Amino acid sequence: LNRDHLVVRAEFAEVVRSGHFFPTTEELRAASAHRRRRRRPSPTSPPLPRRPSVSMREFRQRLATSGGGPSLEKAFKSWDADSDGQVSLPEFRRSMAGLRPPLSLEEASLVFRGLDADGDALLVPDELQQDFRAGHFFASV
Repeated sequence: LNRDHLVVRAEFAEVVRSGHFFPTTEELRAASAHRRRRRRPSPTSPPLPRRPSVSMREFRQRLATSGGGPSLEKAFKSWDADSDGQVSLPEFRRSMAGLRPPLSLEEASLVFRGLDADGDALLVPDELQQDFRAGHFFASV
């Protein structure tokens, strides 16, 4: 709805609430052009690099085996290095390096975006609990 090419929970909810979404002519043309430009690799070409991904299940397992235990509150507090009640991306990345096995910087960024339901680049305890209750990430994971 805000044309940033990312869908956050509020935008998705608005589309669902309204019951429809009408893309602009420019958006339809861009999508069509993108599909025409996209080529399938030939069988002899080297494989494309895999984008790292971590499922919610795997993330939970890593938290549990890394001393985070079952308490999300405890885990959140350990990530919140400056104790301001919010976890920024740098704080999250540093914390994820301590998981076993650790998340790469790219994986940590993807998980962070998936947990950051409102897209404000900060995690708060409510978002974390909501994501864990839902059992999946919300953004681009």
